[in-house]
Amino acid sequence: MKKEKLRIFASFKEYISLFCTTFKRMMGLRKIPQKEKISPQFREKVMLAVSAVNSCAYCSYLHARVALEQGISHKEIDDIIENDMEHFTPFEVPGILFAQHFSETKGNVSKDALKKLVESYGEYKALQIQAFIQSVFFGNLCCNTVVSFKKGLLTQEEKKGLRLTYLFSLPIARMIRKKSGVEE
Repeated sequence: MKKEKLRIFASFKEYISLFCTTFKRMMGLRKIPQKEKISPQFREKVMLAVSAVNSCAYCSYLHARVALEQGISHKEIDDIIENDMEHFTPFEVPGILFAQHFSETKGNVSKDALKKLVESYGEYKALQIQAFIQSVFFGNLCCNTVVSFKKGLLTQEEKKGLRLTYLFSLPIARMIRKKSGVEE
């Protein structure tokens, strides 16, 4: 039986790069005027889309639970996970699709996709969407790296090369797991 390969960090250098980018983007949220903030419901849909692409169990569970608490239906959550955009509003679709594109490309989004995001939402909302995507993406890779280590999904060579990344990912994964309520 072949073990499933999760999306993980490629190196400690990638971990540091994504950590710094995530920190900068989250700090940039302080500059966004209140009237330009996206809704908590839309934020959770975007974050759930990222977690679904990355197959992060902890983050998917956490964001599905928070989405339910925000009034998002089970059907909408299932649709995001299954990549079925039929029932989403024209306002939501570009953000959810961008979140998926970001995750699939590990953040190497096309200029066209970024342009469409800004055209669809304006600068402030696009910055928020990118910040939330970046933060959950980073959390996904932290969790998946830890899970891959613990469940033996890595070769000895991969483990050796990612040991420092694992150690730095561990506290973040523990925090996310604790918030999600998922047992270890």
